[in-house]
This record gives sequence, C-alpha cells and structure tokens, in this order.
Amino acid sequence: MNHKFFSLLDTSAIVKLWFYPMLLFFTISSCQPTPVENNNSIHINVKLDSLDIQGYIYLFQMTPENLFLLDSAIVNEDKMTNFSFQPTQANDIYVIRFSPNQAITLVLDSCSQIELIIKKQPINANYKVIGSADSELMRQINAIINTHSNNFEEYYSAYRSAPKESDIKILRKQTDSLLRLNQINLYNELTKIISKNPSSLASLVGLYSKFGNERILNVELDFNLFKLVSDSLEQSKPYNLHAIALRNSIDIFIENKELIVKKEELLDIGHIFPDVSLLSLDNNVIRIRDNKANYKIIYLWKSNYSKFWEINPKLNSIYKQYKSQGLEVFAISFEEDKLAWANYCKMEKFNWINLIADPRQASIINPNDVYPRIFLLDKDCKIIGKDIDVEQVEQLILDKQ
Repeated sequence: MNHKFFSLLDTSAIVKLWFYPMLLFFTISSCQPTPVENNNSIHINVKLDSLDIQGYIYLFQMTPENLFLLDSAIVNEDKMTNFSFQPTQANDIYVIRFSPNQAITLVLDSCSQIELIIKKQPINANYKVIGSADSELMRQINAIINTHSNNFEEYYSAYRSAPKESDIKILRKQTDSLLRLNQINLYNELTKIISKNPSSLASLVGLYSKFGNERILNVELDFNLFKLVSDSLEQSKPYNLHAIALRNSIDIFIENKELIVKKEELLDIGHIFPDVSLLSLDNNVIRIRDNKANYKIIYLWKSNYSKFWEINPKLNSIYKQYKSQGLEVFAISFEEDKLAWANYCKMEKFNWINLIADPRQASIINPNDVYPRIFLLDKDCKIIGKDIDVEQVEQLILDKQ
C-alpha cells in the first residue's frame, strides 16, 4: 500500500480536517435490480425512536454532478415520517438530511419498502434498516469511519489539554504519529471492505467518502481500486448514471496520465525546451528563448521544500563561477502567494532570473509535478541535461568547453 498521501499530513493538517462534519453512508439494496420502467414507487419510513426532533426532514437526490432537493416531510407526533417517490433509475443515491451536519446517504435499488430506525444521536452513526440486507455493507463503512474519527478526537483532545509543563515538541511528535497511524488504518480498512464488494454502489460512495474536506481514498494512489469498482459496476449496472460517471472519470484520469507521459517526453534530452513566457520579480514578461546565454539552467522549485535549502547555496556558487562564461539561471517557482515568493527570493539573495509559473505553464514545463528539477540547456535551448544535480551541471559545462 502506498501511503504517500499520509506522509503529507501533520498535526495541524489533521486538526483542520477534524472540524468539518462527516457525511456517512449506508446502502439499501437487498432486492434484485429491475429495469427502471418496471420499478414501483419507493417508500422510506423513518422512525426517530426516542429522539425529540421536530420539523422537517429533507430528501435529496444525488446525481453525479450535484445534489438537489427531491422532497421534504414533517415529523409527526409518533416521531415518524415517510417519503414516497418514483425512482429515475433502478439503482440510485439519495441523502436524508436532518440538520446541517446530520445526514445519511441511501443507495436504493428496486426495493419498494424500507424502514429506517434512528436510535439516538448522532443520527448518522446510530441507526438500523429493516428490509435491506446490503445496508450492512455501509453500516460497516460507517462503523469504520466513526471508530477512527473518535480516535482522532481522543488524540487531538489529549494534545490540546496537555499540562503546560509538557514538552510540546515531543507531545506534538507523538500526537502526529498517532494521527498518521490512525489515518493509515482507516485508509486500509476502507480499501479492504470496498475491494471485497466492488459491484455495489455503496463501494462507489465509499470511494468518495470524506473525512473533513479530504477524500479518504484517492484515485491517484488507489487507481487499481477505483478501476476495480468501475469495471465491476460497468458489468453489473452498465446503464447506471453513477457507474457511467465513475467510468468517465477513470477514462479521463488515464487520458491525463497518457498526456503527462507525452509532455514529459518533450522534456527529454535532445528536445528544445518548451517556449514559455513567465512573469519576473519586477512584473516583466520573460521569454526564455529570447535569452542568448551559452548555457541556461532551468531550476524548478518551491520554497516550502526543504531540499531546496541544500541546493540553493550550491547553485548560487555555480552561477557566480560560470556567469562570466555565459551561464544564466532561470529559477521558476510554482508558488500561489506571489508576495511570499518575492520575499523569499530577496531573502535568499537570488541574483539570477526569478520567474513564477501559473498552473497552465506548470503543466507544460513540469507535468509530473516533481520537485526539485534542474535542466541544462544550450544556447539554442536544446536540453542537454535533465533532472540533474548541481555537480552534474558543472561537469556538463566543463565537458562542452
């Protein structure tokens, strides 16, 4: 299992995730799917058991593009309400919302009578369903997410309420380690349960489930899992709009990957470096091909990568040594905060040409989004060194002399 996603998380990131409500899921699909034209109306009876909830409960239909209100019903004196509707396809996804942060997602097939019993608060974690065997799959997914979210709360609360005399650095490191491990375990458990049930729409919902604002599973790191679910749904539910949408997203992902490969090949040794014009520190537009230097170093960097702290002084030394011999450095940054970028360049005393790229330009000159990167170009902008270190830059220049 590739845990690259989790290696990027620190305690502060986990804290940001924790304060957003989760949307938890369950599935209703014990009946055999039938063509939508033969479907009867669906009846969902909601019983709030001992909960004292008044007012309206809302039913939303989820399409691959958005979520829209389908119906609303008021809770009666018996703490019950009912939804009746005609589905637009044999398998579909709906959301029953009780409050801004209390919702349950339903994946309905051709079953016509469902009873949903909410036992206690929180609503999205304490329920049972009568009339659906497959709801157990999403109940398990709910349980997994709830268990790990409770762990997150426990670890973070302990960190936040630590005695003042505690060593904060050590405590933060320990807490961060616990949070990372908890997130990895959540990731692995969800992957395991989805991979065992790839033909269920519940698994599709599970793929897109979130903890905070972040998806728990990521198509780039879990491509085989996404592909497994997509292939299974395409075989079992070929005309389902959600299955089609997942297939389209997989196709687009593959196409983008293939495009990235082609773009990366254009950056191989022997090719002419892409003709890009970038904004400089003083807000001038600089076209790299217009520069007449004998050698041009293209240095791709980001200020928050610690690797650059080692490269910068070495590259600066090479620049000072060979500038008089026709060497120029184009340091291209991919920062979102232009002011922070300008301040960093001045602080580090970057006396070469400093440029900043927007996302479109970044997709051309750094399609794989890899940092750091150093290219060496000749006077005609032909690439003579790709992904080399500073020492190799110097050797290539010496070899050409």
